Amino acid sequence: MNDDTESLRSLTTRSSSRSSTSEQRISTDNSRRKRSAKCYLGIGLICIATGLSLLTFILFYDYKNTKVTVHDIYEFLEPEPTELVQKIDSIFSRKKRAYEEAFKKRFPRDQRYVNQQEILSFVPKPASLRSDISPDGEDKIQEIFDSVDENHDEVADPWEMHDWMLSVESHVQKFDLDEQWYTLGQTDMDNMTWPDFVFKHNPRGLLTTAQNRRMKRDRRRWIYADFDPKDEALSKSEFKQFLFPETSIVWVAETHEDLDSNYDGYVNEKEFLSIFEGQNQQEMSRYFSQDLDTDHDGKLDLEELSIWIDPKDFVPVKSEVIYLLEHLDLDRSKDLSMPEILNGSETFLASQMTYFGKIYGKAQVRESVFYIDDSDLA
Repeated sequence: MNDDTESLRSLTTRSSSRSSTSEQRISTDNSRRKRSAKCYLGIGLICIATGLSLLTFILFYDYKNTKVTVHDIYEFLEPEPTELVQKIDSIFSRKKRAYEEAFKKRFPRDQRYVNQQEILSFVPKPASLRSDISPDGEDKIQEIFDSVDENHDEVADPWEMHDWMLSVESHVQKFDLDEQWYTLGQTDMDNMTWPDFVFKHNPRGLLTTAQNRRMKRDRRRWIYADFDPKDEALSKSEFKQFLFPETSIVWVAETHEDLDSNYDGYVNEKEFLSIFEGQNQQEMSRYFSQDLDTDHDGKLDLEELSIWIDPKDFVPVKSEVIYLLEHLDLDRSKDLSMPEILNGSETFLASQMTYFGKIYGKAQVRESVFYIDDSDLA
């Protein structure tokens, strides 16, 4: 009896001990889980806070960087001194005048043009118009030739080509102007400010050397396009001057920057000679040192470089007429027949007669150039 009682007590004690141990384990596990949950929650909150802080920093940095960049962009480029601009204008005016006089002497206008100072007042439509143009180019050449040959003598003379190029240029430039102006969200009566232009082109700021160089070039164009009034805002007509600058200081400065490969603000002899090859380098080296580098400091500034720049590059229409006659006029008659043009069709279609192919790049441009409407098309 005593033994049974002891056994029962022992069993009860062990059972109670096991129960107590189990409860302790459960309590310990629960505590661990709670601590783990709190730990994970803490880590999660830290990660979220870190992410938000990083995002805030990035947004603030970008905003600050952009603001500083746009603020600085007003000082990004100062206009060239007035005296320098006048000197370069004078140099180019003399060159252009001499080049144009030589062109007129080489290709005198006939009686039809006595009262025409600039371009033809009437550009005829092609003899036949089609909405589909063959890819081989003959149809394109035919419709251009029919329009260019104003006096219907079966040849395109220099002044007919000259005036046609000016007409095509005006149509293509108008199309490009409209496309870019409206893409920037402007209406015909709007003015665009310089900061608006900068933000629309570089919303994250100027992050690369190429962007900075491009913006410097744009800033110069903006300064010289902003003329009536000078208010840091461009009208649509002024924006055309920005896209297609006609100011000699802009041409010279951009050529200077293209040659200045080490970005020191000058063109040294090595940079100048890099665009020439072979024996021509020796001749141009002498030209550099004897004719261009007037102060003999081994480098060219804007005024010195302007002496070298050929004005025919900036009188493109007359230059292109001469180029086409030199390459296509097989009988040296100073005009182009249809067979001569077809013989050099690639050269013709890649020239300013098509504004380097642009009049066939988009249907609207061709329709504008040839005054086409839906009723014209067969």
